[in-house]
Amino acid sequence: MREFDLGEAIAGKPVCTRDGRKVRILCFDRVYTNREIIGLVPSYHFTGTREDLYSWSIGGKISLFEKDDFDLMIVD
Repeated sequence: MREFDLGEAIAGKPVCTRDGRKVRILCFDRVYTNREIIGLVPSYHFTGTREDLYSWSIGGKISLFEKDDFDLMIVD
């Protein structure tokens, strides 16, 4: 994994969370301040049977203040 790159993600490069869970991106252009990316992530509690909806900043951050396991990363 390596740091998130918006251009690569838009071009279709696979994306995951910092803790390694696959992310299915739904859109990159949500009209909402600081949470433009919308995606689905496998649930911690229902692995394989449920996905949870999350939103990230255009830079792939779940939190604007610190690194987090839910930050987006590019899969190599």
